[in-house]
Amino acid sequence: MQYRYIDGNNNVWDINKKRIAYKPISRAQSSSGTYSGGEPFQTKITADQYRTIRSLLRNAMSNTAIHLSNRLMGSGTIIELTVEDTQAATCYLPMNSPEKAAIENWLNPLKK
Repeated sequence: MQYRYIDGNNNVWDINKKRIAYKPISRAQSSSGTYSGGEPFQTKITADQYRTIRSLLRNAMSNTAIHLSNRLMGSGTIIELTVEDTQAATCYLPMNSPEKAAIENWLNPLKK
């Protein structure tokens, strides 16, 4: 499985077994006109790192009690993709959920 995580600021994280690619939004794309997600990057990850982030994503996806019915400002989005890039599942996480915080706390230190 591959995953796309869209954080509360609308930055996109593409995650697969071998790498994580970060695609930030620019000031011009942000709703405030002032926020920038920084610089895009791609980094290789180990099998252990992939298992960890996949576990965090799956944990959030399995906790359907917290899922939002649509994307709200500040919420997180998880999109599960098959190897063929076919969307398999999507869920929206509330802004202040522990699951969203755990995912972003794991991903954010990867930023350069």
